[in-house]
Amino acid sequence: MEITVIDTTTEQAHVIYIELGDTFTDVRAQISDVTGKRPRCFDMYFEGEPLRADNEDTARLIETTGLSPGDTIDIGAAYGELIDQIKKGKSLENMQYYVTELEEVVLEACKRDGNELAFASPKMRDCEKVVEVAVKQHGCALRNASDRLRGTASTVLAAVFTDHTSIFYATNEARNDYTIIHHAVSRNGFSLGYASPNLRNDRAIVIRAISTTGLPLRYASSELKADPEIVTAAVKVTPAAIQYADKKLLTKDFLSSLKKELTSEEYRAVQRELSNESVY
Repeated sequence: MEITVIDTTTEQAHVIYIELGDTFTDVRAQISDVTGKRPRCFDMYFEGEPLRADNEDTARLIETTGLSPGDTIDIGAAYGELIDQIKKGKSLENMQYYVTELEEVVLEACKRDGNELAFASPKMRDCEKVVEVAVKQHGCALRNASDRLRGTASTVLAAVFTDHTSIFYATNEARNDYTIIHHAVSRNGFSLGYASPNLRNDRAIVIRAISTTGLPLRYASSELKADPEIVTAAVKVTPAAIQYADKKLLTKDFLSSLKKELTSEEYRAVQRELSNESVY
C-alpha cells in the first residue's frame, strides 16, 4: 500500500510503499531513505506494541497503526505530541516501550525528573547525554544508569556534584578512583564511607574528608584511626570525633598533647566523650 510521509519541519512530503512481507525495519528504512532522517517519530502512530524486525506480517502493521492505503503520516507532529505529553507530566512508565528508546523524548522526561531514567530503555540508560541530564536533576538517578556509565568518571562526578550520596551507586572501580572520591569528600566528608578500603586508608583523602567535620573519621581505615596527626585534625574540627579514634591511641601522653591543641571548652567535650574511659 502507498503511504505519504510528511515532515513538518521541512514541509516536504514523501511517498513510501508497504508491501506484503515488509518488516518494521523495512518501513523505518524506507522513511529514512526518503526523508534523510531517522524515523523515530513514526513510531507514535503504532497504537499497539511496535513491530520488531522478526515480525513479517504486514497485516499486523496495518492493524497496529490503523493506517490504510493513501493515509498520511506527519512525523513532525508525532514527535511534537510526544514531547507535549512529557511536558504535561506523563511518565515514561506509562508510555509504550518504543517511546523509551527515543533520545529527545527521554531527555525531556529526565529534565523534569531524573528518576524517569528508570523507565528508559537499556540503550538510553547507556547514553551519556541522557544520563548526564538525569543525574544533574537527581544525583541518585545514577542507580538507573548502565554499568558502564556508573563506572565513568564524568558521569559519576556529575551525580556526586548534585548529591554526594550518589557515589553509593557507582561501580567498585569508580569508588576506588582517587579523583572521584576526592571530589565526593570535598562535597561532603561522609562520602568517605562509600570509598574503597584503599582510599579510606589514603591520608590526603581522609584529611580532606575531616576538614569540615571530624566525624567522617569513623570511616577511615584502622591504621589512620590510630594515627595521632589524623585523629588530632579530626578532633580539632569536631571534638566528638574522638569516639572513633583507636582506643590504643588514647594514652595519657596523647591526650595531654591533644589538650594543648584544643580550647578548654573543646577539651571538655573530648572528656565527655571519654567519660567511660579511664585512660585520661
